[in-house]
Amino acid sequence: MHALRNQRRGGRIEVICGPMFSGKTEEMLRRLHREQIAGRRPMVMIPPRGRYQDKIESRQGEHMSAIAASNASAALQLIKEHEWGGPYAVIAFDEAQWFEDLLEASVALANAGHRVIVAGLDMDYAGRPFLPMALTMCAAEQVTKLTAVGRCDCEATHTARLGDGEDEGGTWEPMCRLCWKDAAKESNPSRVFDMET
Repeated sequence: MHALRNQRRGGRIEVICGPMFSGKTEEMLRRLHREQIAGRRPMVMIPPRGRYQDKIESRQGEHMSAIAASNASAALQLIKEHEWGGPYAVIAFDEAQWFEDLLEASVALANAGHRVIVAGLDMDYAGRPFLPMALTMCAAEQVTKLTAVGRCDCEATHTARLGDGEDEGGTWEPMCRLCWKDAAKESNPSRVFDMET
């Protein structure tokens, strides 16, 4: 059923996931702009560790104001304080893999009648699922998994970290499963999450 039609019957959760450079924020912005056209004001939440502290922005330059919060439940308090838009208000979480309480907040918001749009990485550079995203996908009405263009021109579903350093050091690159596995094993075999081992 169409998202906007289903929204009138109650809240819903939509998850947009995929590797880096797959257009997750771009897709979220597309959906949020449609809500604005319909006269509904969206609220966007981002973690404080993201690229920006007061907005989300696609790699094409599209952007929208956002609120930095250390946890997803902050959205619930902000809604109470600012009386955000009634049962059809839209709450969005970008870089959502960093919100540990993503599932609880998303379910509470959807149960209260909000449309919840979640965008984030589904896996880390070692191929391990980000638990907040994985759990929220299970509770979602709609899951959209995007792909990027990999180095071999294949559909990239993984994010590789090239080079060494701290958790967020190195260079990030989207890759297909085969290229990702080869690159990870070359740089550090212990990084690869392999179901076969």
